[in-house]
Amino acid sequence: MSISVTLSDVTAAAKQQLSIIGKHHKTASGETLFSTATLSSLEESAMPTFAKSAAHIVVAELSPIITSFTESSSLTFEIDNTRWNNGLNSAFSAALQSYLIASTVQSVINMFAPDIAPKYTADAQHLLASLVKMAFTKQQPRTSSSAYNISATATVEDSEKNDGYSN
Repeated sequence: MSISVTLSDVTAAAKQQLSIIGKHHKTASGETLFSTATLSSLEESAMPTFAKSAAHIVVAELSPIITSFTESSSLTFEIDNTRWNNGLNSAFSAALQSYLIASTVQSVINMFAPDIAPKYTADAQHLLASLVKMAFTKQQPRTSSSAYNISATATVEDSEKNDGYSN
């Protein structure tokens, strides 16, 4: 399965979330963050880097199933999903994009409002944890068409006969 996330989509969604956060959070003096802080060109230009860093974390966490990763104007993940159920593909893709956005948002917040950043850092960490859990929730392997005959023998030594476990 291939999942491609455009960096411009991640940064646009992050800007929207930052705008909402700025509108609803207040400074110590009672003003909204929106009225006292705006995104500078430095923060805006750092957003794609933050999204790429988040993608690298995803690749590290999901390395057993990531078969390929490329980054350019899009982040493209090739994922071995042979043991997933059919409903997991779209949910996983959406969760991956949500994590990339949340991680970008929390990275920007750490730059200009470190006092509220821990809440958003925790949100991103929870999204990553759920992404990892979802990725490794697998169906059982299909049954083999050939049966296996297995036989074994066990030998109990004299010293083991009186250990309290034998009949």
